[in-house]
Amino acid sequence: MIDSLVKFVTSNPLVYNLCQIVLEGDYHDTIIGAVDPQQREKILDVGCGTGYFSQFLAGSYTGIDPDETYIAHARKKFGKENRSFEVMDAQKITFPEKYFDKSVLINLIHHLDETELAKILSQVKRVTKKEIYIFDMSTEKDSILTPLLLSLDNGKYIRSLGKQVEIVGKILPIKNYFTFHTPRHLLAHTAIICYVS
Repeated sequence: MIDSLVKFVTSNPLVYNLCQIVLEGDYHDTIIGAVDPQQREKILDVGCGTGYFSQFLAGSYTGIDPDETYIAHARKKFGKENRSFEVMDAQKITFPEKYFDKSVLINLIHHLDETELAKILSQVKRVTKKEIYIFDMSTEKDSILTPLLLSLDNGKYIRSLGKQVEIVGKILPIKNYFTFHTPRHLLAHTAIICYVS
């Protein structure tokens, strides 16, 4: 029954967005504060899902995700002149080298094993000029409900900040990293800011 509920939530973009807001609250200000997107910049959102964060990232925005349902929702709700969404496998990004100024990965890496993550980070590094920003969930306990919520997530590779830094650091030079708390204080999140060398 739990698996069916998780599948229902993740297969319906509207329900998924609602659950995210109810469980975590809106923490886009932390992401925007770290990324500091500028109007003149091109931003790539890798694993953009429903496109929710596109509304907060200034500049020219492109979101990619392999889920056609999520991309269709994102195009309908957030698509406009400087906001585009593409169905794309992040292990095979088709954009030219150094095409984007900055790239973000928001709540993506806990869905990837180390091999998949290394391939995606290498692809993102290839298409990014300046910096790459990774935001994800952490195993850090934030409330008595944290273990339950982590067990219900359909991502099977939720890691500590230390482990995330270790894995990412093999592919990208790291500028900074930190843990932050979402408004509901149910799940701790991490931020890793990387240079592109």
